[in-house]
Amino acid sequence: MYKVAYSQVLVVILLLGLYSALGQDGGQTTDGGRQKKVIKGKTVQEMAAKSNLPEWEVYKRLFMQQRKEQLDAVKSILQMGSYEKQYKMIEMLFEKIFDVVEKKRVLLIENGFLPTDEFPKDESIREAFSMVAEATAFFGDILLRLPDISHKIYERHKEWQVSLGWCITYLNQSDIFSIDSDQKLNLLSLVAQELQLVERDPNYINPYKTEVNEMIEEAKKQQQMEEKEKKKKKKKEKRKGPRLTGVRNEL
Repeated sequence: MYKVAYSQVLVVILLLGLYSALGQDGGQTTDGGRQKKVIKGKTVQEMAAKSNLPEWEVYKRLFMQQRKEQLDAVKSILQMGSYEKQYKMIEMLFEKIFDVVEKKRVLLIENGFLPTDEFPKDESIREAFSMVAEATAFFGDILLRLPDISHKIYERHKEWQVSLGWCITYLNQSDIFSIDSDQKLNLLSLVAQELQLVERDPNYINPYKTEVNEMIEEAKKQQQMEEKEKKKKKKKEKRKGPRLTGVRNEL
């Protein structure tokens, strides 16, 4: 179960452009395309031209497709069944997420790019915005579905709190989260309230707690079933082993 989950999470690391941070080859940009790391501006522009939709609208739709893959990865972490493995995985992901966020937010600030501007023509700005948006969304998905572990790791890093506060304020100027059908409320608002970056609504609750508890229970049941199957196999193997038959000694 852990191996499956780990491979799915690595897919998301690749999507976030974090693969190179782990010492892996994330692919190089070429005229013919590159490995899928973030939503490509060329794809957005081509799709916008064909569909007659604004570039930002096309980007929003592609962004939501990316979100589904991220959510699958978060679910795979939930299915690990081991608190220790979950903790290590989330700690590793958070470190990579905030490493990318900090570098890319500096680039966006230096270039003065805002989400209210026209869709960026410069590839480095497109990539920086996309990676900040995807990383923030991925962090939020993990936080809301694994809040206990996430709080413990996040609250040890004051510098992350500065970066995340900037990301939420910055991305709130965009509407790319507005058509996320999987969100019961706006993700950025939920993250800000969960971490008390803003004053909580009196009626605030984490809407994913029930969903997560159900998934954890399901994962436990699955793990118990697998353990029972292993025990059954071991018993069968013992029965199949060599047996001593009664030997009559003749004098």
